[in-house]
Amino acid sequence: MATLPPMAMCFTLKVPPAAGEGELFIGWSGTSGAHAPVHIRSRRDTDSANWSEWAQVYTSKDSIPGVNAKGNQDTSGNAATATKLQTACTINGVSLMVLKTLS
Repeated sequence: MATLPPMAMCFTLKVPPAAGEGELFIGWSGTSGAHAPVHIRSRRDTDSANWSEWAQVYTSKDSIPGVNAKGNQDTSGNAATATKLQTACTINGVSLMVLKTLS
């Protein structure tokens, strides 16, 4: 495993007898009381399996583009309450404003 930067922690999770395992990397924010990022990676249950890429674990403290503070996707216009398209669209001669099977 690569050398970790100062003030960072990495935990390996493995349940014998399976060879699969996962790792959690807890970063360091550098600011007292600030939220530190957490990353995860894993590999299948064979000794020759490659590790996955590191992926960040998002929490309620993270800001994710396009997602509001409640964890919902931000929408604009009538997207959140629409029951039909605002403007009709046609595919293969079938209007998407009515319920029909596309062929």
